[in-house]
Amino acid sequence: MKTELLQKIKETNPVVLSITNFVTIADVANSLSAVGCSPIMSRDAREIPELVSLAGACEVNIGTLNQSDEDLILKTAAEANRQKKPLLLDPVAVAASAYRTDFVQKLLDNYHFDAIRANAGEMAALAGIAWQSKGVDAGEGDGDLGQIVEAVAKKYHTVAILTGEKDYLSDGQQVLCNQYGSPKLTKYVGTGDMLSAIVAGFLAIENDLESAYFACQLFSLVAEKTRSKGVFAWFNEFLDNLNEIDEEKLLNL
Repeated sequence: MKTELLQKIKETNPVVLSITNFVTIADVANSLSAVGCSPIMSRDAREIPELVSLAGACEVNIGTLNQSDEDLILKTAAEANRQKKPLLLDPVAVAASAYRTDFVQKLLDNYHFDAIRANAGEMAALAGIAWQSKGVDAGEGDGDLGQIVEAVAKKYHTVAILTGEKDYLSDGQQVLCNQYGSPKLTKYVGTGDMLSAIVAGFLAIENDLESAYFACQLFSLVAEKTRSKGVFAWFNEFLDNLNEIDEEKLLNL
């Protein structure tokens, strides 16, 4: 585990431009702040060039995709590519509607994403593999998750991050598996959105597979060690623990 990345992110406090959905935007901002990033959100495409210039990394999330958000997301992707800033895509419920599917394909056809973070159903859809998705939830399927994530990484020349009970990550050359986690991560809406933003933050430190892998390890290990029984009490304790973790504490978990 590259624990030194945690110290680096706290020292550098990278700005992360998060174009995320309105359901979880506050949780995303607070989780970024907890790990040591400086979050900035936007709802207006006119300011995107300036905000991208401030950012160490950018992420776009289609969770509440609508027509007015399309320009915002497209502008962010274009500017991140133009300014050579790490860019992450969270294709929430990509297979739930033709509108989402078509828009995500437009993004992937026209812009380069350094990372894609998705659940099993979403990642399978990107790989063109049949899967029984259930809205924003992962659903069920028979595919090998390691092969699915590797296929997406190769197809889009990206770091593909498939999160779930276990996390699978690939850059097309190798597949890594993170086995930390907590069942409560699936009970609180928005933890995937939070992780996407946090991964983007670590890509601002080192833009590679190992940095994304560490972000997943950090997030899921802190979740695993959070002990509150009720989902909402657990979530508040989880945020506290993310905020308080440092390299020494992480090594002792």
